[in-house]
Amino acid sequence: MHKRFVMVSAAALALAAASHTATAQLATPKPTIGMLGGLNLSTLSGNDISNASNRTGFQAGLFLTLHMSQAWSIEPEALYTQEGASAGGETAKMNYIQVPVLLRWDVMAKNPVHPFFIAGPAAAIQVGCNLSASGQSASCDDLSQAGDGPQKKSFDMLGVAGAGLGFNVGATQMSVGARYSYGFSDAFKDSDIKNRYFSVLLGLTF
Repeated sequence: MHKRFVMVSAAALALAAASHTATAQLATPKPTIGMLGGLNLSTLSGNDISNASNRTGFQAGLFLTLHMSQAWSIEPEALYTQEGASAGGETAKMNYIQVPVLLRWDVMAKNPVHPFFIAGPAAAIQVGCNLSASGQSASCDDLSQAGDGPQKKSFDMLGVAGAGLGFNVGATQMSVGARYSYGFSDAFKDSDIKNRYFSVLLGLTF
């Protein structure tokens, strides 16, 4: 009877320990912060522009990962991004502070490399705009005041979607990903011209 009691107690303790370990492994991770940086390949499209060529710029900023579970999280970001394009002998260079709020799904795997997917809306405020042609350049505000160019719009709404790979390196996670941003707002007043751009970004979680 004593031996049976000891065996049952030991089995119960082992089961409790295993349950605690599994619960700890499935616990929701704490919020993390990190930084993103990479290249943009942007253009402008719409009914009022055609044959626009791409502008190559950069994108950089910070992000916060708010975990809802091991696999799902909300990722707000604050990014500085260079956009624009060239068309009809003119080049538009526009810079924005963009704030995406993305839903992220990490495909959990036992190996240290795993894919992830992101999607969500983004709001952007324009912080710089220049138009150039024939070797001369001027700000959009100056051209607008002189009645010589289109009036810029300072606010943009976009949809963002992308995917990438995450690398677990000890307590640090690195990532490489690609995303496409689709502007819903016109870049200039009284015109059907919208921002579109493709980004390749490297990420590092602190």
